Amino acid sequence: MKSEKIDVNNSPKSDNLKDIITEFENQPPKNSILLDKSLLPSKGKLYPEQIYVKKLSSLNIKKLATITEQNSTFIINSTIKSCLWGIDTDKILVADKLWLIFYLRAYTFNDLPYKLRGKCEGCGTIGSFDFVLKDLNITYYENELPEYFEINGDKISVRFPTISTEAAVEKLKNDPQLVIDIDPGFLDFSSYIYKINGKEVSLMTAYEYVCELDGMSFSKFTNLVGDFMFISNPVAVFECPHCGGTVELPVPLSPSFFLPKIK
Repeated sequence: MKSEKIDVNNSPKSDNLKDIITEFENQPPKNSILLDKSLLPSKGKLYPEQIYVKKLSSLNIKKLATITEQNSTFIINSTIKSCLWGIDTDKILVADKLWLIFYLRAYTFNDLPYKLRGKCEGCGTIGSFDFVLKDLNITYYENELPEYFEINGDKISVRFPTISTEAAVEKLKNDPQLVIDIDPGFLDFSSYIYKINGKEVSLMTAYEYVCELDGMSFSKFTNLVGDFMFISNPVAVFECPHCGGTVELPVPLSPSFFLPKIK
């Protein structure tokens, strides 16, 4: 994990008291490091800002150790918000979120290995493996998105969902005033669309557009967008020491993962 020293003693660039206060408030803590954005699944290509991170606090760790399916979004988002500086965390891409949590755990505990036990499907050997950050299964953002995709005679512009987009999706899913049933999967996919024929559209309009696509167009669209997807999966990939085969094991976001035994 690359880092750079931060000089928090630099003089403010303005003589205006309000600007000076704002600048110092936005300064990352002394114990922060500069994130090497190229490590992200997105490779940092969509973040022009410099991003600083600090280690997880005891309160962060306590919350992370209580993650459930129901509260995971809130805990992960709030942890990222409290540990990152230099960027509005609402702009963090959903596909980068999980990697950031694994990175923060690695940074906090000096990439302390986490023991995983599993079976090689090739030779059947059951073994123990030490998980570190480099073992995380990551699909990277390799190619730049085109300006638009041509679907059914329309020009569809897409962008990757952020934490802010994610919040809008959840709000719409749970809107009590909706008179139609929302398909969660279709709504998630619709959140990638932000322009149709050059005009910005609402999330609901994008959803209605996706729902009305014919099968051929929908299949083409999902495959085109899928070619640009990137993400980190909570899965570790190892080489079997007996047969050389690939061993894939899930990495649980469990209390023991965030509260490792340190001697």
